[in-house]
Amino acid sequence: MRHSTKTSFPSGQYCSFKPRTEVASTPEQVLAELAEIEQEIKALTSHVNALKRDEDMIRTSLRSSNVVLCQYTTGGTIVESNPAFRRLYGPAVPAHFLDAISSEHPFAAFSDQRTVDGRPHTVHWVSAARYRRGRLAHAVIIGVEADPPENDVGQVDPLGDVNLLNCMNMFAKEGFWVGLVGPQYRRGILPLFVSRKIEEWWCLPSWTHYTGPSAWLGPIVPAHRGRAAESFLNFVQGRSDEIDVTVRVMCGGSDRWIRGRAMKVDGTGGGHALGTLEDVSAMIAAEEISQGLQLSYSMLERCSDTVVWLADVSRGSYRVLFVNKGWERFTGCPPTTFKAGAIEFCRGFLVPDEADWFVRRLRLFFQGQLPQFNIEHRFRNMVTGQLFHMTTKGTLVRDSAGRPSLAVIIGTDVTELVAARHRLRQTNRMFEHMSGTVADVFFIADFPPNVNEVMFGGDMPAWKPLRFISHATSDLFSMAPETIQYHPGLLQEYVAEQDFPVILATVLSFLHQCTTEPASARLEFMFAAHVAGGVKHILVRAKPTVSLRGAAAGLVGSFVDVSDLVETQQRLATSMRHFDLISDNMTTIYYLMDQMAGQPHFRVLYINKHYETLTGRTREALYRRGSDEWWDLVHPEDRDTARSMFARDSGLRRYRLLLDGGRVCHIQSQRVEVRHTNGMCRTAGFINDISEIIEAQQRKSDAQAQLYRAQKLESLGVLAAGVSHDFGNLTAVMMGDADMALEMLAPGDPVRVLLDSIVGAASRASRFTQELLAYSGKGQFAVVPINLTAMARAMADIIQASLPPNVTVNWKLSRESTLPAVKGDPSQLQQVLSNIVANAVEAIGTSPGSLTISTGHCGMHWVYMAVADTGCGMGEAVRQHVFDPFFSTKLPGARGLGMAAVKGIVDCHGGAIELRSALGEGTVLTVRFPAIVR
Repeated sequence: MRHSTKTSFPSGQYCSFKPRTEVASTPEQVLAELAEIEQEIKALTSHVNALKRDEDMIRTSLRSSNVVLCQYTTGGTIVESNPAFRRLYGPAVPAHFLDAISSEHPFAAFSDQRTVDGRPHTVHWVSAARYRRGRLAHAVIIGVEADPPENDVGQVDPLGDVNLLNCMNMFAKEGFWVGLVGPQYRRGILPLFVSRKIEEWWCLPSWTHYTGPSAWLGPIVPAHRGRAAESFLNFVQGRSDEIDVTVRVMCGGSDRWIRGRAMKVDGTGGGHALGTLEDVSAMIAAEEISQGLQLSYSMLERCSDTVVWLADVSRGSYRVLFVNKGWERFTGCPPTTFKAGAIEFCRGFLVPDEADWFVRRLRLFFQGQLPQFNIEHRFRNMVTGQLFHMTTKGTLVRDSAGRPSLAVIIGTDVTELVAARHRLRQTNRMFEHMSGTVADVFFIADFPPNVNEVMFGGDMPAWKPLRFISHATSDLFSMAPETIQYHPGLLQEYVAEQDFPVILATVLSFLHQCTTEPASARLEFMFAAHVAGGVKHILVRAKPTVSLRGAAAGLVGSFVDVSDLVETQQRLATSMRHFDLISDNMTTIYYLMDQMAGQPHFRVLYINKHYETLTGRTREALYRRGSDEWWDLVHPEDRDTARSMFARDSGLRRYRLLLDGGRVCHIQSQRVEVRHTNGMCRTAGFINDISEIIEAQQRKSDAQAQLYRAQKLESLGVLAAGVSHDFGNLTAVMMGDADMALEMLAPGDPVRVLLDSIVGAASRASRFTQELLAYSGKGQFAVVPINLTAMARAMADIIQASLPPNVTVNWKLSRESTLPAVKGDPSQLQQVLSNIVANAVEAIGTSPGSLTISTGHCGMHWVYMAVADTGCGMGEAVRQHVFDPFFSTKLPGARGLGMAAVKGIVDCHGGAIELRSALGEGTVLTVRFPAIVR
């Protein structure tokens, strides 16, 4: 493709660079100049490429024409020649051709005569040469025969073809192109000429169209690009001999529909091809408008909500041209019947009292005596009898002379509108009746016009007169409704001065919300109005009415006298304060809750402050979680029972709470049912902390048990003392008689064995008697000062000898010099230590273990002796009975008097016993005695 025009400068070169008169001083100016230079370079490149294409086109035309052409270099070496030159001159350049030009005269014109095949040929030549350093570099000669052969007559001059194309390019309104088609060309086509319209429509320089289809496919919209490419490929690849495709082209801000057509001049296969491009945007737009009109006409014909007539009235009468299907819906008559009938035919579907009036006005309208036709009437369907309220309007279309030529009549169904008007009238009557009977004042107002100025100025808006205000204004404000309706600003006089700023801010905020979010805007506030020497509490409510466009169009609202409600609320608030004062100072939990009947789940409605004091948890958590929060507090051992009892009855219940600190709290709960509705019970109740009562009862029970045990032990002691004395006397007689009998027998007498056995048994019985006496505290005492450390050291060898191999003993004895002495019987205190050690050894058993025997101070005037073992330890049940007589955990046959004797001896010495033991942790038994005060 080539550019249609070129700009030639005196130098003969194509250049568009502008001289720079100023030097750029800022980066922005430099960038602007670079951008301008870039555009100039692109333009220059476009010109150069166009020149190359023109040259290629001319060369191609010359090669295939009868013009004689030859290019040669130094010495006449031919670079290129066409068949006409070779037919006349052969493969060499004649010598006189070389002499016709020189470096001083590079352009020349001359004639030459040549005889070929016996026929003379006269050729007129034009030559052009280019010299470099005085030597010929390149020359081109073009010649035309003065008398061409007969078979050459009629061939087109290629240079003339170029001029013809340039002429067409200058004046043609449509685009066109010329090219060669064949497989020997790159991409199947060689463009020779492209008109300026194509460059204009495609917004691309002319030379870019020579690069291939991708350049001109780019501006085509994607939806049409594939179809255009397919048609083009079929054409250049020989699958079709013509192109006819319409595409949409968008570039440079323009949007065009282009119809492209092309054909092969030389028939099928390769050869010359000619194509045209036509801007059919107007045709496409007209087709779209036509289709839209056809669709509108079709929809109008099928439309059943209106009646449309078109009538020809040009001849003084009427002739119906068109009636849509809506006519049949409202009248029950087919449109064809109406077209064939006269105006009088309308009487059949008109209400009788409207028929004459309708027909007369319609006839006058068709005759042109009425400028327009606009009436409200009724149609009665002749088939169904249904009555329709219609609004029928007509207009006349006049010709150039002003005479009526066409009547257009449209009838609209307004049945629903008429019904709505009727309902509106009824509503207005009800509204007026309600406004006269309702005690509240309600009003309708226009939206204030100066709302924007008001919001920025901070003043109360200047309200226009109200559209309506009810009659209750007289009772509420002691002012006539008309006065407030036309002067709504008077309502400000009822507002106290200190309340006005708050009310103003509330109103302005509401008006702002009406302008931004009218659908959700609401106004509600209350103020104390001073009316007729008294105070009335008035509640004001308002909201905007919203137009179809979503903007605030007006306001509706009310003034309600809530003085009684405010007084009731004040009394209620006072009662609530009194209730809270009493409730918050109670040491009992009071609650109100809703419970599903027969279920342990409930929701707490109210609970007093003592709940937080007792449980350490917040009331908010209980309100939020309800029964889940409460049952989490209940002791795990009591939880299931408490839930079951809660679901069954509402009587008195006791259970434990396990508080967050690990403290156990005993509570007593009692509730009563307030009401029962739809399976939901509302109950009120009290919860008391009875931990101190439970602990007191436990202490009382423990004291009673200890008293009973002491009484039992005392009784046993009295019994043991009496039995021991009597039994001791008997054993003394038996031992005495047995000793005397032994003295009477000779040594070796067999009876001595029996008597020795009697003496041993009597001795053991005597020791048993001594243990009973020790337990009862009636034993014989020889009270002397005793140092517990000295006594323990004196018994060390005996104790060590009595221990089994698996038991070791550790001694932690206080110094004798620093440990005060105690008053006691040495044998009794030694028995205490022996019995405790024996009991500890038995607790260790056969496992490896150890004993720790210690003495020391314990308080100001007390000393202690303790034995600690690593044995099996004792549980609570064993600890409670370890000092009871005849209680033993050993094998059958044990007397169970060892620890009982220890307690009896310690008690007789005025001492005390402390026992610490747990299963698997060993035992520590400490005896304390009062020290001798010096």
